[in-house]
Amino acid sequence: IAGIELATAVAKSGCKVLLGGEGADELFGGYDGKYLAERDTFIAESGLPPPILTSDESCWPMDVELWRVFGEQTPLASESTYRKHMMDGCARALAHLPPARAAMLAINAVETRWHLYRALRQLDAWSMQLSVEAREPFLDLELVRLCFNYPLEGLFWPTIKGDLKEVARRWLPQEVVDRPSKLGFCFDTNPFFAAHARPEFLENSMLRELYQIKKPRPLTKWLEPGRGRGAFRLCTAEIWLRHYLNGQSIASIEQDLCR
Repeated sequence: IAGIELATAVAKSGCKVLLGGEGADELFGGYDGKYLAERDTFIAESGLPPPILTSDESCWPMDVELWRVFGEQTPLASESTYRKHMMDGCARALAHLPPARAAMLAINAVETRWHLYRALRQLDAWSMQLSVEAREPFLDLELVRLCFNYPLEGLFWPTIKGDLKEVARRWLPQEVVDRPSKLGFCFDTNPFFAAHARPEFLENSMLRELYQIKKPRPLTKWLEPGRGRGAFRLCTAEIWLRHYLNGQSIASIEQDLCR
C-alpha cells in the first residue's frame, strides 16, 4: 500500500524515474535481529572481539492458524520447505569451508535470493502500474559481485554493515550513519488494533467473501492482544482490497476501520 501511494505521488509530480534502496540490507548484512547465534559463532571462530552491538530477535513467528483460515495449504509450510531446500543446496556447495563461515555465507545468499525476489516483484508491480520507472543502484551487477566476494568480517563486524558504515562516515554526519534501525512491525501490534479497530471491519470483510470463510468462523479473535501481527496482516489486506479493488476512498475506509 505504501509503495503504491508513493508511486502515485511521484507520478503526479511529473517524475518518471525513482531510485530505490532494495538490496542494501541483503548485500551488506544489514539484518541485525536475525541469525544472531550463527553470527556470534562465526565472529568467535574468526578470532575477532565480540561485536559492538547485538540485538534480540523479537519478531513474532508467523501464526500457522491464521493462514489456515484462508485454506488448507499453509504458505508457512511451503515457505519453510523452500528456504530449507535453498539452505541445504548452499551447505553442500560450501562444505569445503569452516562450518561457521559456510553457514553465514549460506544465510547471506538465501536471504538475498528470498527477500529480493519478493521485494522486486512488488516494486515492479506498483511502479509500472503508474508508469514510473524504478532503478536500484545497489543491484548493479558489479556491485553484487563485489558484495558476494567481500570478506564476511567486513559485513558483520564490528557492527552490521561494518565497512559500509566506515565508508559512510567519511561523507555523512555520525548521527546519520549510526542512527537506530527502523523498528518495523516485529512486535505484537494487536493492542493498538484492539483499542481502535471496529470488529465489524473484519467480520463483514471482503477477505471473508474472497476466501469464502463462512460465518460463524470469527476473524475478530485476531484483534486480541497476544496474537502477534495477525490483526496487522488482516487489516492491511482488507484495506488493500477495499481501496484498490473496490475503489473505496481512504477516508471512508478509515471511518469503517476506526472506532
